[in-house]
Amino acid sequence: MLDTRINGNLDIDNFSEYLNKGIHELFYEQVVMNPERVAISCLGKSLTYMEVHQITENLANHLVGKGAGVEKIVAVCVERSLDLVLILLSVLKSGSAYLFIEPNTPTDRISYIVNDISPVLLITAEEFPVIIPECNVDILQLSMDWKTSISGKQRSEIEINPDNLAYVSYTSGTTGVPKGVSIPHKGVVRLVKGWGKVNTDDVFLQVSSSAFDASTLEIWSPLCNGGRCAVYGPGQVSPDRLAETMVNEQVTTGWFTSGLFNVMVDNHLCAFSELKHVIAGGDVLSPTHVTKLLNAYPNIYFTNGYGPTENTTFTTTWTINQHHPEDKVPIGKPIKGSDVIILDDNLELVPDNVIGELYAFGEGLARCYVNKPAETAQKFLPNPFGRPGERMYKTGDLAIRREDGVIEFLGRKDQQVKIRGYRVEISEIEITLSAHPEVNNVVVEVQKDMIRGNILIAYIVVDRNTGDHVRLITELREYLKSKLPYFMIPWAIIPLDEIPLSNNGKINRKELPVNLRTPRGLKVEYVEPRNELELELARIWGDLLLKEPIGINDDFFDLGGHSLLAAELLLQIQNVLGIQIPARILYFNSTISELASEVKKTKLEVLANANE
Repeated sequence: MLDTRINGNLDIDNFSEYLNKGIHELFYEQVVMNPERVAISCLGKSLTYMEVHQITENLANHLVGKGAGVEKIVAVCVERSLDLVLILLSVLKSGSAYLFIEPNTPTDRISYIVNDISPVLLITAEEFPVIIPECNVDILQLSMDWKTSISGKQRSEIEINPDNLAYVSYTSGTTGVPKGVSIPHKGVVRLVKGWGKVNTDDVFLQVSSSAFDASTLEIWSPLCNGGRCAVYGPGQVSPDRLAETMVNEQVTTGWFTSGLFNVMVDNHLCAFSELKHVIAGGDVLSPTHVTKLLNAYPNIYFTNGYGPTENTTFTTTWTINQHHPEDKVPIGKPIKGSDVIILDDNLELVPDNVIGELYAFGEGLARCYVNKPAETAQKFLPNPFGRPGERMYKTGDLAIRREDGVIEFLGRKDQQVKIRGYRVEISEIEITLSAHPEVNNVVVEVQKDMIRGNILIAYIVVDRNTGDHVRLITELREYLKSKLPYFMIPWAIIPLDEIPLSNNGKINRKELPVNLRTPRGLKVEYVEPRNELELELARIWGDLLLKEPIGINDDFFDLGGHSLLAAELLLQIQNVLGIQIPARILYFNSTISELASEVKKTKLEVLANANE
């Protein structure tokens, strides 16, 4: 008899027919049924399902001529755009799997990934040439007019089975190097059909990076179900611009990281007015913000989506459309085609309401980590409660199962954390910092902050003769920028004489200093504020960024600012100075000096309008 602590959600008979199809085959079914329906839109441009089909057919033929095919990898390094979606679909049509690489990824990291996975091709755009030293890979640089100019010999029919590779996603690795998670077609199909929350009337916002597994839901859910994929467009995500996009594109469904969700609810609640379904996740959600959204828009459905990359985006979901009275936001129950169990350290089932580690299994599981059989064996274990030969994934997440079957997420068992929705292995940052010749020891901690979310703090021990810590911190930040993606750069780097240890010789994390005000760590020469306005702006920046001193030529984003903090900064400027500054002003005037000039202009305009 099946134990009641196993949710038993693997009855997939009602959608098993879909699991035998490829992602691109599901898309083609929509082409046949809805050829003139708009499939993709971005920045005022749009394409119908038939137009998308014809363009991607041409590129797929061209890719096959370049060596693409089943079980081969095509790397893609293109900014978020309408073109990017077309390229990813073309890769799938060619039979290949895609690997997305962020355009701003450090060169060393691109080189490692490309050498690790050996793609047959790397696609990039004419306006964004990618230089990869010491890599044996052909580069296809698409011209501005590629959609009308590219062609290739008609490819032979390509047969895809459910276990064939669809995409590879590189995540932070415990050994100090990123690891590639291999996702088959059936994992994505089970997500977009088993979850079953998107239809032909839906406009799904596409704002995540395609290196982030949430993009799988944002792109393929609408395109495999006849909806519209509304792409945010290239560049950094600004809450102001995001709110504008949601309104202009008439978005009905959107996924947000927990931090971005909080910022949007606090500062752009009106942007949700036309949405039917809001999805959030990537970290523990704030019940206060969920309640605030549902109180404002009681007809909205809200979903907390939980799942590791290794189980294709969603493993469990929890959906409501009414007031949320609980002090926690649970992660719900498994989606169709997946299941979970909660086990103790001996791999025994724990009773309801008892903390254990969450294990996931079913059709969503990744095949493996690329070229890492030992890590694959450590994380993908035989399932003692499943079918013969079935595997389960060890998530490293602590959880409890309530008596009603709903699961609550309690946090990480190891050092893996979520930073702005991205999964980060702290050990990778520690290994990278330790490789610097002036660093003798390092510990990286994560701290929670109401405004900033999870932030990374690096504590380093350096040679006593190093002397100038300000110089070293500046160099270390530049060093890390060349090795790691931006979301893995520590918020602060704090030099210590030694790392505190407990009596048993382990790191005593409680003794690590919590004063986060740190030197600015910039190469730009410090120039002090020249007047009261610049002084006030420097104070606001310093309090928000926890840096000192702030000079008038220091760039907000170089100091560690990002889109979520930009929203908070503009709110504080409005509260303190009484001036409302649009986000785009900050993005184009990101130093104290430049922003002070814009504040003065705005003040004069306000006075002029008041006198008319």
